[in-house]
Amino acid sequence: MGCCQMDLSKMYHDISAQSGLDSHVLKDFVQQNDVFIETLKANLESLNPYEAADALSFWLYARPYFTTAQEWEELMVRCLELVRDGIYKQAFRGVYAYSGLSHVCFLARELVNKVPALSRFRDSLEQLLANTLRSYLDASHAQWFESEGTFELIYGISGVLRYCCDGVQNGPCQMLADEVADALVRRLQPKTILGQTVPGFHYMPSKIEAQYMSTPAPNGCVNYSMSHGIAGALGALSFAYRRYPDPDVQKTMETLITEFLRTQYYVGGIAYWPGRITIEQYLSGEQQRFPSRMSWCYGSPGILRALYLAADALSMEDIKRFSVDEMAKIATMDTSKYSFDSPIVCHGLAGVALVMRSMYNDTQNGTFANKAREITDMLVYNFAYREKENCNLTGMEEIRKYDYLEGYTGILQTIYTAMTGEPNMNEKRLMLR
Repeated sequence: MGCCQMDLSKMYHDISAQSGLDSHVLKDFVQQNDVFIETLKANLESLNPYEAADALSFWLYARPYFTTAQEWEELMVRCLELVRDGIYKQAFRGVYAYSGLSHVCFLARELVNKVPALSRFRDSLEQLLANTLRSYLDASHAQWFESEGTFELIYGISGVLRYCCDGVQNGPCQMLADEVADALVRRLQPKTILGQTVPGFHYMPSKIEAQYMSTPAPNGCVNYSMSHGIAGALGALSFAYRRYPDPDVQKTMETLITEFLRTQYYVGGIAYWPGRITIEQYLSGEQQRFPSRMSWCYGSPGILRALYLAADALSMEDIKRFSVDEMAKIATMDTSKYSFDSPIVCHGLAGVALVMRSMYNDTQNGTFANKAREITDMLVYNFAYREKENCNLTGMEEIRKYDYLEGYTGILQTIYTAMTGEPNMNEKRLMLR
């Protein structure tokens, strides 16, 4: 493959139509975009299966800026081959929506929308996911399912449920959606810990997670976040309920909503929630109440989006108003007070931009559109001068190149959505729509 022939004039036209930044910044952004694409193409053969999947996602939404369909197709095919090889070698992590089979199936489903001839590839992947998921569900009564964080979005069944709620009518995964929802509802039922009844979303942290916890949790913890906690579960159940209004799903959703209302607190007039706390802190009610970062993963934007989706599904107008009003307060905050420096999707600016854009799409409230546009401009500037802007983001905060949640491919896709107006399927994996 030679150099990518990108339509840089179209790229400049599209970003200038959506941005208030100076023309020289936008030209630098376009030029750096071109450099990034060339580098990705040059590095293609060295990508691992996870990176190939995220590169595939990136190519999907960069398509409007390719001058020839053939070159775009060649890059897509090579990424598909790398992903396929990863599936054969069982490199993907179980059934999950991040680095798992559901992740690949989300991609395949979107790919067929652009290349219908690949429908057989999608169907074979869905059947593989359904077969693997069948085995997973058959084991969901085991102790590990009840004790680990199996309800979460990233590495749990909430992300899988979101995938199963869409797709081909009576497809193999859609036909399992009710069973997945039942397993999630069962996982969230109350249990007894330390002689007291506690919510079903109690779990034992993995060894890796425990290493990064500031307070040890030998008896387990609870988590309210979108990425690893009950906000993601609430979002998933919202889509399951829209598909089939099961009373047990409704009851579980109402219980989770009540839990969020019970644990919400204000600092400076802004709504916050605990992130992850030990079960002892939960039972005593002694957890600290302080401002946390305004991120998709662990912050109020992700939680409020989940509450909005649930309230909309259940026609709870008071909770919808609460979600909109509290999110609007966050949208009018100075972005410098969001308590993070990263531009990424997971715990950075890109994730907040996507939440705000989703809220605007549902409410047509201009406050959300304004904040999404403001943050998108910040992302454009940051990417154009990323070597200088992000030089202090090192170690755990270092930005990856080819990673949707924590890398530049996710940042650029967030910008592309603003440029083209095309929805990105990763927003479903984020439980935003």
